[in-house]
Amino acid sequence: MPHYAQRFVCTCFESNHRVVFETVPGSAFPQRSERVATANGVQGVAFVYHLEFDSGIVSEALGFSLPQFLIRWAAKRDAQRYLKVLKAHLENGV
Repeated sequence: MPHYAQRFVCTCFESNHRVVFETVPGSAFPQRSERVATANGVQGVAFVYHLEFDSGIVSEALGFSLPQFLIRWAAKRDAQRYLKVLKAHLENGV
């Protein structure tokens, strides 16, 4: 299901450090994402992305259920892609 199918609000914002987005209260499929950036000495910045979601959204989007291990695998793969793109943007100053 596309991320834009649900409404999100920013529930926490700490400039240059942390941001949290959550689905609005009463959403059929609650979701929460947290991104934390921490200075890592001269090496640069450590960036952590944490995602929690109701796996029922997968059944709703596909019309059938998937085993939890496949849902975790797909979510991890998507998060890794996201982080790779983010890394490229940050390194290129985009």
